[in-house]
Amino acid sequence: MRDKAVAVGAKIVPRCAPGQFAFGGATIQVLAPEPDYVPLDEPKNNDSLVMRVTFGQSSLMLTGDVERPIEQEMLYNNELRPTDVLKVAHHGSRTSSTEEFLGAVQPAFAVISAGFENSYGHPHPTVVGRLREHHAAILRTDVDGLITIRTDGRRITVETFSGLLGQR
Repeated sequence: MRDKAVAVGAKIVPRCAPGQFAFGGATIQVLAPEPDYVPLDEPKNNDSLVMRVTFGQSSLMLTGDVERPIEQEMLYNNELRPTDVLKVAHHGSRTSSTEEFLGAVQPAFAVISAGFENSYGHPHPTVVGRLREHHAAILRTDVDGLITIRTDGRRITVETFSGLLGQR
């Protein structure tokens, strides 16, 4: 990806926590990685950038593929807040979305990006169960297809391939 970005002249801006910037009327807060995080030569799940996007009264948390250690670090650093929409980490793998993490984030909607009948068995049933226990409306690309989420900063509208799901 870096090679393609350089080839088209795109500016690469490294981000780490704590950091914040504005984009298109939204505020984007970087929650991970920490400034002292050093990735290995081979990319790993915990190299993921974690961001909370706030637009008006609505918020969305993008978690990449982070696993328990990064979730614990964000909890320890008191960076987690309730969010309207959570992009569930690592395709709903059992290595992420711990009870403590979900308790802090309290998502109204949980979006799981997973391929239909994928060989990894994502999302893991225990993660789906934890999300249900936290009363999150679960949206899955392997079941619902394309998922579109819109907000005007006050209301959130969710639409799936099969149609309008609802508003909050």
